[in-house]
Parts: sequence; structure tokens; C-alpha cells
Amino acid sequence: MKASSGGEGPQTSLSAGVKGAAPLQIGVVGLWHLGSVTIAGLLRMGHSVVAYDFDSKAVDSIRSGAEPVSEPGVGEVLREAISEGTLTIERDARSLSAVSVICFTYDTPVSSDDEPDADWLESRFLDIVPFVRSDATVIVSSQTIIGTCGRWRCLLRSASSSADIVYMPENLRLGSALTGMMSPRDLIIGAESQSAIDVVVKVFEPIVSSVITMNLASAELSKHAINSYLAMSVVFANSLAGIAENHGASMKDVLLGLRSDDRVSPRAPMRPGLPFSGGTLGRDLRSLEQRGAKSSGSFFSRILEINNAGVEDVVERIQQLSAGHRQDQVKIAVWGVTYKPGTSTLRRSIPMQIMNSLSDKKLAVSVFDPGADYSEVEGEVKFEIGNDPIEICCDADVLVLLTGWDQFRSPAWGEVAQAMRGNIIFDAIGLWAESGLPDEFDYHTIGEG
Repeated sequence: MKASSGGEGPQTSLSAGVKGAAPLQIGVVGLWHLGSVTIAGLLRMGHSVVAYDFDSKAVDSIRSGAEPVSEPGVGEVLREAISEGTLTIERDARSLSAVSVICFTYDTPVSSDDEPDADWLESRFLDIVPFVRSDATVIVSSQTIIGTCGRWRCLLRSASSSADIVYMPENLRLGSALTGMMSPRDLIIGAESQSAIDVVVKVFEPIVSSVITMNLASAELSKHAINSYLAMSVVFANSLAGIAENHGASMKDVLLGLRSDDRVSPRAPMRPGLPFSGGTLGRDLRSLEQRGAKSSGSFFSRILEINNAGVEDVVERIQQLSAGHRQDQVKIAVWGVTYKPGTSTLRRSIPMQIMNSLSDKKLAVSVFDPGADYSEVEGEVKFEIGNDPIEICCDADVLVLLTGWDQFRSPAWGEVAQAMRGNIIFDAIGLWAESGLPDEFDYHTIGEG
């Protein structure tokens, strides 16, 4: 196992977590998206799990073997473990007193303004403190604000003098979360003691060959930094794309030129498309905005402002493409409305925001998405929901692609052309930019002038 340390904080013991070590019984606290994926991952590593949540709905959902957010592979692992007895689900926090390792995995609530509800999260932590054994290690993967885990460690040690806390940032991606958990490039471990690090290495040794160790605050800030960098990259690429479109440039070529400089990573996540979705990146930008100096705080808030304004830029582009028709007579077919492909969630989905804005402007919108859970929509659904991607194209003037499900990669273009009234294709995520479309279509994407 390769180990590195940022100087401050304890060093990793390379002898910890010997191959073939006996499986552990591990507690998992918080049973929504992060918790359900963590449970599935621990089970696949060979551990057994005692799962706890104060919410009876979450408990009942996991007991039924249903993952709260659709993720490939998670439901199957949960159902098999329940059948085999390697997963028990409890609503009584006293069940945690049976384990010496607890993964704290509540998903941090985020407001519509991207503000994290730190008070709610801390209340959930305080719920379990009385039941944490004196020899236990609590591995926090919930999205905490820098400084939180240091404070929680003091609270925990005042109740259980030898108990300890580790912060291990999650790296989940909606739609491929379990795969990502089981194949991390590095494991970031934030801790104040070597013994706590050794516990984490022992738990995750089956899947990790490289660890990076640091103190709690550095690990928390690392998570903020990762998400803020990803957010900044999206905004940077989309800002350049707007200039490219106005001046006849191609972002495909611009990015090749950019990455030709050795100082720019070829893996830099810059690709023009939709603004970033969800509260995850926004949450970390807000956290840094509030904790930075005046100048740095305004930098992070500006990234979020530019991203949010991008929703109406996409809506305006769709309106421009349909400008040859009376707006009250335009029909728009949309493929994909979920937050990301491979998941059912519509929570904080940018495609949903675009759909609602188009509907508010009195455009007729029909949507097909193979995985969307429309029960998540609060209030009235403002657009027509279809059951077949070709059927919703009937008499459509514009076909818009917003979520890149695999089944959209090679559609039956002949059937699409026959169904549509118009011939305009707006590929907002660049899925078809490389493969190309038949000549009868008028193809548009973001960042191509």
C-alpha cells in the first residue's frame, strides 16, 4: 500500500490492514444515498453491517431492500445481505453500542440557495454520541463544513474519552456511486491520531492501494476544494463556450489547444454543456464563501452566480432555435430530465429547471426519461411526460438532449426524422458531437460557433 502525508498529522502504518484480515461488523448511521451506497460497499468488502437511522421511512426502505436513490448494483447487494443475515437495520441507536467502527453517512441537507443545514447534521451526530463505545472510531463521510469534525471530536471525547473521529470525504457520483466507491484512486484520511488512521486502513484495505493522510481540518477543506475546482471548471468551460459561439470558434479545438500546455492537466474536467446540477458543488462554494476573506468569498459566490445564470442561457438558446415559429405553436421534444444518467433523482436537476422555464414561457414541452422518478416533483408537473422517445418527437420542431442516458447514444434517426415536424437538434451535452447526425438534421451543440 502506498502512503503519503501532508506533513502535519499522523503517518500511515503500512503494516495496518493486512491482506486477508477478518471481516468486521460495522455500524452505518444515515440511510439515504450516501448511507445505502456505503452499506453496499462495506458488504461487498466482506464486512457485516448494523445500519441505523432515526427516520422510520428510511429504515423501512432499506429493510425492504430498496435503495432510496436508484444506483446500479446497490439494491441487489442490500437484498442479498438481508437474506443472508449480514445486514441488520435498526431505528434504535443503542444498537450502535455493539460495534467499534461507525460510518456516519447522513446526506447533508441543502437549501434551494445551496446553504448546508449544519445544525441538522450536528443534531444527528449528537443523537448517537451517548451510544458510541469508548473504544470506537467514528468515520465521518457526511459533507461537513471545515471545523466541524474537530468540534465533534471534542464533543465525543468529553462523553467517551478514548473514542475518536476520522473524516473521510466521500467520492460518490450519482449513477455510478457503488463502482466509484469500490475503486478509489486514493483514500483521503483526516485524523488526529495514528490509531484512528489504522482503523480506517483496516476497514477499507480490500479496495485501497494508496492513502493520503492529513488532519481533520485539511481533509474537510480538501473536499471543499475538490468540489469547488470541479464547479469552477464547468463555469470556465461554459463561459468560454459562449464566446466561441459568438465568434465562430470551436470549443473542441480550443480545449485541444488549452491542454497542449504542459501546465494544464489532460484530465482537467472542462467540457462545455449544461450548468452543474444539484446542491453538492453549490454547497461547498457557499461554505467557502462564508469562511473566506472578503475577496476570496466573493470569488466563490461569483462562480455559483455565473453557473445559475446559465440555465436561462440554455433556455434562450432553445427559444432562438425555434424562432421561425410562433412561440405558442412550437413543440419541443426533450430527451432526459434527471440530474444525471443512471439515477432516478430530479432533486436540484438542471434539466428540470430548464423544462419548467420553457413551460413558463408557454412552449409545449414533451419529455421522455427512462429513469425519472416524477413523484419527487413538488407541485404540478408543467410538461407532458411520454413513455417512448420516438413518440414524443411526433410533430416536434426541436429535439433537445439534456441527459446522456446510454439508450440515447445511437437512436433510430430515421424514425426520429419521420416523426418530427422540424429538423433542429440541440445537443446540450455534446453526446452526438463526435458520432455526427444524418444530413437531414440541423445539429447544434454548446460551444460550436
